[in-house]
Amino acid sequence: MSEEKSKESEQPTSNDDAGNKSETINLIDRADSVAKRMEEANKKAEDNLRRLEDLTARQLLGGRAQAGTTMKSKEEVEKEFLDEQVKKTVSRYK
Repeated sequence: MSEEKSKESEQPTSNDDAGNKSETINLIDRADSVAKRMEEANKKAEDNLRRLEDLTARQLLGGRAQAGTTMKSKEEVEKEFLDEQVKKTVSRYK
C-alpha cells in the first residue's frame, strides 16, 4: 500500500511540473514575440526620425523652413516702404 501511495503522490507532481514547464515555455515565447515587436517598432521610430531630420534639413537649406508665410514681391515691399515714407513726411508738415 505504501508503494501505491508513493506512486499516486508522484503522478500529480509530475503533471504539475509538466504544466508549469508548459506555462513557462508559453511565457518565454510570448516574451520573445513582445521583444521582437518592440524591436520592430524601435526600427520604425528610428526610420521616421531620420526621415524627419532629412526633411527638416532640406526645408532649411531650401528656404522653405518658414512654411505658411508668404513672401512679398520686391514691388510690394518697395510700395509699402514708399507709402510709409509719404505718411511720415505728410505728418511732419501738419
